[in-house]
Formats: sequence, C-alpha cells, structure tokens
Amino acid sequence: MSQSEEGRLTVDEIEQRFLNVTAAARKKRLNAVAKAVVEGSRKKYQKDYDLLKKITLPEERKITCSNRALESSFSTLKGFEDKLKSLGQSKLYAVGQAKFNKLHEWLALQPKKRREDLLFGAMRDRQKQEGERKRRSIEDDRISLASIPKRFR
Repeated sequence: MSQSEEGRLTVDEIEQRFLNVTAAARKKRLNAVAKAVVEGSRKKYQKDYDLLKKITLPEERKITCSNRALESSFSTLKGFEDKLKSLGQSKLYAVGQAKFNKLHEWLALQPKKRREDLLFGAMRDRQKQEGERKRRSIEDDRISLASIPKRFR
C-alpha cells in the first residue's frame, strides 16, 4: 500500500509493527509462565529430595544385592522393554492414557464385583472394537487410494 502523506506509516507497516509488538508480548508472557513452571517443579523436587534425604534404613533392613538378584532385575526390565516394543501404537497410547489418568488406582478403589464386571466387559468388547478398527482402516485406505489420480496408481 502506498503512503498517503510523507512521514506517515502505511497500513502494512502499522500491521507489521502490531504483529511484532504482540509477538514480543506473547514471548515475554510465555517466558514468564515457563519460568514459573520450572521454578515450581524445582521447588517440589527439592522438597521431595529433602524429605528423602532424611530417611535412613536401619542396618537390619538394608538389602544386600547379590549378582543373581541384580541379573534378575535386569531381565525383568528387559522383559518390560520387549513388551513395550511389541505393543502397537493404539495399545501403547491406551496404556499411557490409563497410567496418566491413574486408572489402576481408581480400579483398586472399586468393589471387587464392579471391578470384575468392568474388566470382563472390556475383554468382551475388545474383539468387537478390533473388527471395527479394521473396517475403518480399510475404508480409510480406500478413501486415500481414491484421492490419488489414476495415472499415478
């Protein structure tokens, strides 16, 4: 856009200055929030560390680690790692979501009958959900294939 009078800013220049100012303000606000979050986390972890540092075990409660126990713990960790690698993306997402939402703690608080009903219901629905997921995947593949021009197929 051209200037209407000498020494006045154009609309484009005003808009650019506005964007620069708001971007700087957003950066400053984001920086302040990030600093507050990091500082809060640091204080929490420092408090936890200070509490744990004071805990001492009496000599009779200390566990001496043998080579066999050490190897057993490594094999257990390796087994967990293999299980996680073999999980599909959807299952890994479901496990992560359940862990984040503390589903295991909620289930532990439920009465035994309710807990069993929930778990058995989820196992029954699994096959139905898997069939539905496969059907949707096939439909998505058809749609994506239809979007490709015929000369490139």
